Amino acid sequence: MDEERREFFRVMVRLPVRCLAVAADGSASLMMVRSVDLSAGGVCVVTDRSLDPGDGVRLAFEVVDGTPFKLDGHVAHSERLHDGMRRYGLEFAELDRATEQRMFKAVFEQEQVNAGRHAHVRMSVWEPVTCQLDGEPSTFPAHALQLSADDVQVITRRSLSVGERIRVAMDNAGLGFRIDADADVAEVLRDHRGSHIATLAFDGLDRVTRSNILRRAMEQERRELAGE
Repeated sequence: MDEERREFFRVMVRLPVRCLAVAADGSASLMMVRSVDLSAGGVCVVTDRSLDPGDGVRLAFEVVDGTPFKLDGHVAHSERLHDGMRRYGLEFAELDRATEQRMFKAVFEQEQVNAGRHAHVRMSVWEPVTCQLDGEPSTFPAHALQLSADDVQVITRRSLSVGERIRVAMDNAGLGFRIDADADVAEVLRDHRGSHIATLAFDGLDRVTRSNILRRAMEQERRELAGE
């Protein structure tokens, strides 16, 4: 699968997946797997079975609206997990246009389900943030403490007031994506050292960035629940 197909947007999802491992002679054996995420180019699954990159698979599953898919694919990459299980990235074989469009639709609808279910999930972070108050020429530093698709909580020595308009920029060094958005100061607290802890509500954060934040927040939540 080419580079463009590997860059499809992925959504976290747990689906019942029927997966057959296909041997070189064409014989197939049933695997017990659980899905982790899905894109129009492939699916990530976890299993106790051992597979090698390039091994063939046959997949059958239904997406959130009940649409069934039966697809061939192969193992693109693998990762051993701490509990002895293995996580595999399975790439679909080349899809016809109609099937690919149905898959795009399924991924988009799953994203909407995830967004509604995890609308207020926040992840803990410690990332440098550059802030600029509306009407001021200079920026000031802060650090992000918590991040959601709706707001970010930052700590700074700079005095802030509720209602102020602010530009927030966060590089992608630790998160895998960057944020550059306008926000409103929604809440300001003071800690024992005199620093300001402010909640900045995003105004018009773009859909791709919102989806990236949701995905990372959900992954952190899953790891915490699993005790990883």
